[in-house]
Formats: sequence, structure tokens, C-alpha cells
Amino acid sequence: MAQPVASDLQSNNIRVRLSSNGMFTDSASSAAIRNSGGLNFADRIGVWMSASDSLGNIRVACHDITGFRHDIWPGPLSLANQQAADTLSWNKVYPMSAPIVSAHLANYQTSSYVPHPFISNWPGSGPAGYAKVLAPFVDNEINDQKYEPLNGDYPYIRSSSEVLAISNDRAAAHTFSGSLPLGVELHTSTMGFSSADTALKNCVMVRYIVFNRSNINYKNFRFSVALNFGIGQNDNEYLGTDVPNKTLFVINDTSEATFSGKLVSFGCMALNGRLSSTIYFENTGDPVNGRPVVDSHFVRLMKGCWKNGNRMVYGGNGVDASGNATSFIYPYNTDASQGGQMWNDNDRYQPGKRYGLLNFDSIELKAGAVSSFEVAFFIVEENSFNIEQIGQNCLNISRALNTKNLLKNTQNEYVFVEKIDLYPNPSKPGDKLVIRGVEENPISMRVISSDGREILNLELHDSDKNIILPFDFTDGVYFLEYQTLNTKRYIKFVVNH
Repeated sequence: MAQPVASDLQSNNIRVRLSSNGMFTDSASSAAIRNSGGLNFADRIGVWMSASDSLGNIRVACHDITGFRHDIWPGPLSLANQQAADTLSWNKVYPMSAPIVSAHLANYQTSSYVPHPFISNWPGSGPAGYAKVLAPFVDNEINDQKYEPLNGDYPYIRSSSEVLAISNDRAAAHTFSGSLPLGVELHTSTMGFSSADTALKNCVMVRYIVFNRSNINYKNFRFSVALNFGIGQNDNEYLGTDVPNKTLFVINDTSEATFSGKLVSFGCMALNGRLSSTIYFENTGDPVNGRPVVDSHFVRLMKGCWKNGNRMVYGGNGVDASGNATSFIYPYNTDASQGGQMWNDNDRYQPGKRYGLLNFDSIELKAGAVSSFEVAFFIVEENSFNIEQIGQNCLNISRALNTKNLLKNTQNEYVFVEKIDLYPNPSKPGDKLVIRGVEENPISMRVISSDGREILNLELHDSDKNIILPFDFTDGVYFLEYQTLNTKRYIKFVVNH
């Protein structure tokens, strides 16, 4: 196939580049992740997936974060026989933003309306034989689960801007891992935030959704984020793990003059599931910690072991030292199971080039099932050498994402159909009206009279999805204006003593 198409997403001070096969990739002129000033933080970020079938055969699908022999290609898989869609036709990514959605909703009913190309190209409905709903959308008027923008349907996004890629592991032979395919479809959605989200100014959220399109029940499915770190131009980073915050991070060597003595770092934080291990490998032929060659090497690394199956140990580079076994690389003082064990910059752990793996715990992924794995990529550029500032950034990001209601399980969004109503209706003054059938919390709610006058402007809290009518409310017909990030809806209701 041709080189995967990619699209940039700018989120305040962080810029990411997502390609059509679901990997964050570099170009000739820039890294996969960089800040607004152009400073590089990561060259490539991809995913590794593995499981074994009922016969014990290993099945692996991986992005190659050091080369170009990927096991994952653009496009979905058919539901009946895991047939991969035409790779060239699906060699694209799908950007979307809240302003584009709002403009579409404001204008789609006008006779001369032409949808924005991002609206028209959104892959809401799959072709015959594939999933009926590929990318989440709101079935706005007809509710037939067919994506029809001219009938008012619109992409369902949960942040101010997003980029989506749809990919699979069945389009060709797995020349990177040398393994059998899993038969999975991968949806990679990258979420950016507005300038008002100050706690998220250096962060993007990424949701990986895995659909098992095979007929195999995987009891030990594993998912890992593979990171080719690179801060600045030199390969002189230290890796570390913040265990409580489920974060794998990299710190630039603070002696490098480019950074004016700053502790500059980049992290990948797991937002759901359990972090089972972190590990690294080097781009060498070393039999223990060098690059993986056969499928069993990939599986061992995803389990937090070295290529030869040995466990990591504390001390040195985790390979040649004697000490207690560990599941996390250089955890500073954050691994409570090891008490006072510290990360030491001794002569056996020098800054250099290492490729990191953030490993989620294994799960059962049955045939036809779906599971999501969510992470945040973030950068830290503080005028402090205190490594604990990385953990504090993790806490701030988690709180901000939770406030925006982004940390709940959302893998059922792919059949999102919004039919919103109020109960009870008719109602009487003093009643509590419950809003039903809406997923998103409101950013504003108003009660408007039938002639368009504002009667009540409601003060909101994060969890508000209901209103209480004042006791002096007059009988009549009213509309509740319910505005969310994606849309503004009007619900008619009647007040009657």
C-alpha cells in the first residue's frame, strides 16, 4: 500500500500526528508529538496486541515503532469472514471539531446547504457486510442508524476536536511479528481540548477501541502502548514509571544546554484498566533486551519480561543485576511493593535510546466483543528538577478529564442514538423533571416560553440532568433548551396545576 495518510491535531500546547493505520507517526519534518514551539517529544507511538487461540497458537499484531513493517493496516473488517476492506480506499483519517458540528446543525435545513467535507466524509455507516455503525454519530431525526448528514445526522465527539483512524490486522501477512493475525479491528480516537481547559493545556486523550471480528474467544488478550520517545534532537533520555498514576515517562538529560536546566518530560498515562507492567527494549540484537524478532519475544515483553523470558530485577539496567523481581522499569520511589527501592543514575544506567512499553493487564475478549483502552499523552516543562511534578501533573489531568465526564466506559457509543425526553410530562410546579435518553452532561439549560422568551436560566453542576420547577411556575407550554458540547436540543413540555 501507499504510505499511510496522516493528520495533525493541535490541542493547546501539544500537537500530535495520527496516521490511517492508527499509529502516531513522524514525518520528514516533524515528530509524532511535539509542543507548539516545535520541540519533539515522541517520534512514534503505536500499539501491540497479542493472544493465544484454543490450540495454543500465538497471535500478534503490532506497529513497528522503529521501522515500516507494520502488522496493522487502514480499514475495517467485515463481520462474516474477517475480510479486510480495501486498504487504499481507507487510507485516510477523519478529523472533526465542535465548531464544524455546530455549524452543520445550524445550517443543514437550508436549501443551499453543502456539508463541510469533514462532515460528509465521516465514516458513520459502514459499507454492506461491515459494522452498521463504524464511527459514532447522532441519528438526529430519522433514527434508522444510517449516517445521513443532510437529514441532520452529525458526528458524535466528546471533546473540542478529534481525529479518528480505523484499522485492522488482516489486510496482509504479519512480516513484523511473523505471527498469525488476531482478526481485530482497531479504532484510534485522539481528543484535543480548548484553550479554556487549562489543566489539559499539555495533554491529549487517546481512546483505543478493539473489536474482535474473529470467531475465536481470546482468554488472554493483551494490549500495550509502544513508545519511541525522543525529546529534542539527542537520544539522551531516562525512562521511569509512576506506578500509582499508571504512567510510563521519559525525562531528558537535564545537562543538555538546549533545555536551560529544565526537567523536560513526556508521559503516557493509562486511564482505565490495570497497569500490569512497563518495560523497554533497545534497537540492538541483544538476546535479552534487544529488539523483538519472533512472536514469542513480543508476548514476553508485553508480559513485562525480557526476550529470554527472565523477569526484570531492581538495580542497574534490570538485566544484569541481582535483586528482587519487579514489573516496572525505574519506578523511582513509587512502587510500594518494594519499599525504599529507588531509581539511581549509576554507571549502569546512562541516558540513551530505549523504546518503552506500557502494558495493560490481560483480559478476556470473546468473539464479537469490544473493549476500550484509554491513555493520556502529556508533556511537562517546568522550571524544577523535582521528579514528583510528573505525578502531580497526572493527578491534575485525571481530575480534569473526570470533570469533563471522559473517564467513564464509552465503548457502547457506536450505537449512539439520542432520543431525549422529560418525565413527568405534563408536570406541575414543584415537580422534579428528569431528562432521559441523553449521554452528555449539559453546558447550559434554559426554560423558554412558546413565544421565545427566557423564563428560567438554570445554574448547573457537573451531574445535572434534571430540573426542579419553581412553585410559582405558570401553566402553559414551554421548551427546555439543553445545550451540550455537540448540540443544542429543545424538549417541549407542559405545565398544568
